[in-house]
Amino acid sequence: MELPVERNPYAPPQTSLDVIEGPSAWQPASRWQRVANLIVDTVGYVVLTVVMIGLIGVVDFEFAETVASEGSSSAQATYVVYMLSRMSYYFGFEAFFGWTPAKLLTRTRVVNTDGSQLTWLRAIARTLLRFVPFEMVTFLGHFSAGLHDQASGTRVVRLPQELPVRNDLVSR
Repeated sequence: MELPVERNPYAPPQTSLDVIEGPSAWQPASRWQRVANLIVDTVGYVVLTVVMIGLIGVVDFEFAETVASEGSSSAQATYVVYMLSRMSYYFGFEAFFGWTPAKLLTRTRVVNTDGSQLTWLRAIARTLLRFVPFEMVTFLGHFSAGLHDQASGTRVVRLPQELPVRNDLVSR
């Protein structure tokens, strides 16, 4: 007679996204999901920019005075902080989790074109390609992949509906 195997309720889950639904079966995100991602993420990195300027201003009063004053040095300082916050927002979320807050809300995620998890190098490429002028509207063309998707070898896909939201947070 076989003894029943006890299941450890505290063991980490053993299921990956690949097991639930194969990467080749993942559907690309819709244009409306991409537009929603763009809007929510824009709000996200603008808020991050304001927070970063505030934190830097607390530490460095000269910087706060530069940003508060009018002139070219003020615009340059603000632009540098904006660029750094936008880069850290996209790279941080996509490299570590495979999604941004907007992608989490729209149940989408970034994967390599073969369906595997996004690599750090591709996350860097995606982030840098976002700074190409008018790049943010390139996904509105015939294909639902933007320049930052095509050139970095990535795509944004919909998560399967049967995948619980809680598992969306576990990516690596």
